[in-house]
Amino acid sequence: MRPCGKWSRRSVLAAAVAVAGSSAAVCASPRWSDAEPGPEAGGAFRELLHRAVAGLDMPCNPGEVFLSTEASEERERDVDGLVTSLEDTLERLRVRGEGGSPGSWSGMDADRLVRVLAEAIEDDFSKDRLCILAGWQVSRTECRLAALKYLWERGPEADAATACRKEPLRSLAPAPELAEIVPPRTFAGEPFTVQPNGQSVVNVYGKGFNPGAKILFGDVALDSALGHSGWMNAYVPAGLFAREGVLDVVVRNPDGETSNVMRFEVISRPVLPPPKLTRIEPPGTAAGVLFTVQPNGKSVINVYGAGFEPGAEILLGGVALPSSVGNPGWMNAYVPAGLFAREGVLDVVVRNPDEKVSNVMRFEVVSRGG
Repeated sequence: MRPCGKWSRRSVLAAAVAVAGSSAAVCASPRWSDAEPGPEAGGAFRELLHRAVAGLDMPCNPGEVFLSTEASEERERDVDGLVTSLEDTLERLRVRGEGGSPGSWSGMDADRLVRVLAEAIEDDFSKDRLCILAGWQVSRTECRLAALKYLWERGPEADAATACRKEPLRSLAPAPELAEIVPPRTFAGEPFTVQPNGQSVVNVYGKGFNPGAKILFGDVALDSALGHSGWMNAYVPAGLFAREGVLDVVVRNPDGETSNVMRFEVISRPVLPPPKLTRIEPPGTAAGVLFTVQPNGKSVINVYGAGFEPGAEILLGGVALPSSVGNPGWMNAYVPAGLFAREGVLDVVVRNPDEKVSNVMRFEVVSRGG
């Protein structure tokens, strides 16, 4: 048995699926109930295997999950199928008792069988006949032995999901991979991807994200949600981006495998100069006369210059107008008719969200006869 990604040569079957009691068997598959019992399933090999399995350190506690059985007859077919498959494994290794002929298992004792099964496990690993069980890389032989021990110890009460199957089992799952973080940065103290509940969310993209995976932001495991194996997201507490700095972001799967590291930057907001006005259109109008009339019948003023930030406003005569920023050098706004009903001169300025105000230009309202 190996932990994910590393050798862990614990005594061969002394550890044979010591974790086999977990319900997190990734190698779950259909029952063995359709397996035909082999000619020796009830014979000498079965008795020998029973003695060998009984001595293995594979605890079968209540709640362990291995095979699905609905009736004692079906359970017996499950056992026969597992015994036959293990016998086939040893037959492949040409292992027999002293006689060496079919059915000649009487010359082998349980200790010898355990050593032989150890060789079968080594052969499984060399041929990649593996599965993932509770975060461990387990050979097909170990998986079957654990299932047998469970069935033999629990007897007719056994009722759970299978942890083995007839064909070669799933090999070790790769570690998750991160390819992109969205957003990759934010200003210190400024929320991002804001949700209806007011919280900020980070999205990560890549591959190999498993159910139960977590996004780690710095050393903090976030409240994460998996969309699919290539996308997940998480709420990010405001305290994690309150000050400028760089935070490591990784994805950690339930088996403990972690992804490559990507960086989330918390930067200080740059100090920007105030906006600058260079031209307004129109520069004025006659009292009560509409200008740059829109389909809705309202008048619009356009202003040009530089440094207009998203959210900037045009102020006409001290009144903040409902404004729209086209680009950093152009924006416009609706002008209520009451502001140009009488002749006079109105100051025009642009105010950015950081409260910085532009230079002043003049909008003249002249008399109709002027």
